[in-house]
Amino acid sequence: LASKCVILVTHQLEFLQKADKIMVLRDGKQAMLGNLEQLIKQGFNVDEILQQYSKVTHRAAIYKEEMKVKESNKQKN
Repeated sequence: LASKCVILVTHQLEFLQKADKIMVLRDGKQAMLGNLEQLIKQGFNVDEILQQYSKVTHRAAIYKEEMKVKESNKQKN
């Protein structure tokens, strides 16, 4: 893939270090553009992004578990 242009849309931050260019979107609009070092100089806060992602992932896991419980209750009735 080294000689090809690849567009990767992901929440997996481990890919950031290897990317030549990173586009950060906020509210559907470009907020920042550059490599990881450039983004950090522009104020990109990796810790904040990780915390937000962790909260979303946690909420999704809770929702999934609630849906399992509801489905289980339906099957019992």
